[in-house]
Amino acid sequence: MEFRSISRGNIPSVTFLSMIALAIMASGCDESLPPRDTPTNVVRTAVSMASGEYSFLLAEPHDVIVSYDEARISATLENIYTEVLQDSVSIHGSIDIWDIDHPNNRASLDLKKTYISPAPTYPGDLLTLLPGAHASLGMAWNHMTTDALPRPFWSGVHITIEQVTDPKTNITTTYGISDTVHLALQAHIQIFATYGNVTTPVSYANFVYLLIYPRQN
Repeated sequence: MEFRSISRGNIPSVTFLSMIALAIMASGCDESLPPRDTPTNVVRTAVSMASGEYSFLLAEPHDVIVSYDEARISATLENIYTEVLQDSVSIHGSIDIWDIDHPNNRASLDLKKTYISPAPTYPGDLLTLLPGAHASLGMAWNHMTTDALPRPFWSGVHITIEQVTDPKTNITTTYGISDTVHLALQAHIQIFATYGNVTTPVSYANFVYLLIYPRQN
């Protein structure tokens, strides 16, 4: 039996090109696609706190706080990406509050998963945000600093004392009215396990504290 070698010239051009194409396809079929990059800048954030007058009922000794009007803080996150965002909730971060005129009066409030709305779904503790949808983190603040020796945010602020006597009972109540406290606040938030930390723009609120002291006859 006689074997003959086949040269390039014995193969039609179309057949030869087809063989090359098949060889390229076969060599690449085992290669996986590169991993998809995690998108960035997918949420827009803001934080706010209502300005207003906040009352504190104080008691002796040492002006112990009996009751007070808590301040409500809200941080919002909007999906500005073109696709649905869905991932396990992994909330980390803080909301920082400081007195612009008295910088030593500061508070840093830790965020917790229970503050989020809408609530994550189970299983997987998933949060889903359609394009343009919002999630919010709400919390209450007690107007206290969060350093080693907590103190109220009216510390160091000028307080005007007034006394008001009830003509029917002849009971005199002492009030303290603070100068306006100019507050700034900013949140640092991570809401999804996959996406990084985001920082809100600084926002502002003005408080006036009304301090109600023990009644005096």
